[in-house]
Amino acid sequence: MFAQVTLRSFLWLVSLWAILIIGIISCGGDDDDNDWVGTWAMETVDGESLEQDFAEDFGDADTDLDITANEWTFNNDGTMEMEFGVKFEVKEQGLTISGEGSIRMMGTYSLSGSNYTLTPKEVEGTGLFEGDVEPVGPTDEETGTWSRNGNTLTLNSDDGSTIVFNKK
Repeated sequence: MFAQVTLRSFLWLVSLWAILIIGIISCGGDDDDNDWVGTWAMETVDGESLEQDFAEDFGDADTDLDITANEWTFNNDGTMEMEFGVKFEVKEQGLTISGEGSIRMMGTYSLSGSNYTLTPKEVEGTGLFEGDVEPVGPTDEETGTWSRNGNTLTLNSDDGSTIVFNKK
């Protein structure tokens, strides 16, 4: 009788472990080894936050900036889409200037080791960016090297700029 209870307990324990291992393997993660896949938010350009960069454009003026969209989505099939929107108000010497607009870009990206290529295919602008967006072509490709550390993706462009993204 003791042998039957011990054998039954052992089989129950083995079954429990098997279910646990199968659950871990099936829920374990992404079969995709592309570290770019997902949605990202741009955090800094050349070490400055987007707010700092915007404020520098207006010097000593009192600026109020609201980033209304900041999403870069890299899909597993090599396509990408970016949307960036801003609403602002600048006050200086009794004068107030305000505006808003957004830029949306669709394109492709490719990775080869630590090298990347971003190729815009279509760019649209609204609000203050409407009419300022020019058609894109092969010369608009951006290349450089990249690295990822946890939820941080860093692009070091061949033109010398560094852009840091955080995973959303």
